[in-house]
Amino acid sequence: MRAQGEERGAGIGPPAGVFVSLAGVSAALTILFLSMRSVMKIGGFCASGQSAFVIAHQCPKGVPLLMLGAVWGGLGASTTPAGRGGQDVVGLLERLDALHRTGSLSDEEYERAKQEILRRGGS
Repeated sequence: MRAQGEERGAGIGPPAGVFVSLAGVSAALTILFLSMRSVMKIGGFCASGQSAFVIAHQCPKGVPLLMLGAVWGGLGASTTPAGRGGQDVVGLLERLDALHRTGSLSDEEYERAKQEILRRGGS
């Protein structure tokens, strides 16, 4: 346990995770927008590949792959975990109670840690 009066620093975990997630989603939306803008320049629709039909407008080179990557990249970036691995307040309190019941924590340490969890809301 920590020495009395020593506080745990907030750290940069959750804010950094949120920043990385927002930056990833912003980059994906920008790529998607620029890809769609290049399609709009040729008439708003396109096709590519080999087909039995005549393709009136070929897609600009690399645009279908960029669009697909932007969509999946944005979805992946929006689900970036932040914080303590997704533990909720109840899970943290249950772990703390188990430590207290086994004697690993004194009554005073248990109460102090419980108040800290409740104060921070599990993050």
